[in-house]
Amino acid sequence: MTLFLGVPTVYVKLLGLPEKAFDWRTVRYCFTAAAIMPEEVARAWHERTGHLLYEGYGLTESSPSASYNHDREYRFGSVGTAIENVDIRVVDEEGRPVAPGEMGEIAIRGPNVMLGIGRGRRKRRRSYAAGGSTREISARWTRRAISRSATA
Repeated sequence: MTLFLGVPTVYVKLLGLPEKAFDWRTVRYCFTAAAIMPEEVARAWHERTGHLLYEGYGLTESSPSASYNHDREYRFGSVGTAIENVDIRVVDEEGRPVAPGEMGEIAIRGPNVMLGIGRGRRKRRRSYAAGGSTREISARWTRRAISRSATA
């Protein structure tokens, strides 16, 4: 095995096993998404296996990711920076950027962002951005996650 992908709870469970339960020498890359990875778990994983836990953030509507914690700018406790051709910002109810650490909505704009899900069964969360040529959606997160994203 050279690639390992798992949600945060899988990494927590694996860290609870004896160190000799798995041989991680052949693994070159570990990735997680789908939930917030606690920083202490990512640090413990790195200490135990020698591997960084690369983390991404995205939504179904962002097909599938919007940010990635690249090894060139890796930071524990971060979902990284926007992927290529994607803009991410944290905004207030009027769409104005908020200061780092303040509550807001994560607004994502890029060619990977779709307008809605299921032939209109769910309303899109934002309408076309200016000019209608790019699309923008947003998703509410908790204060902790907003703080992470606003400073990532």
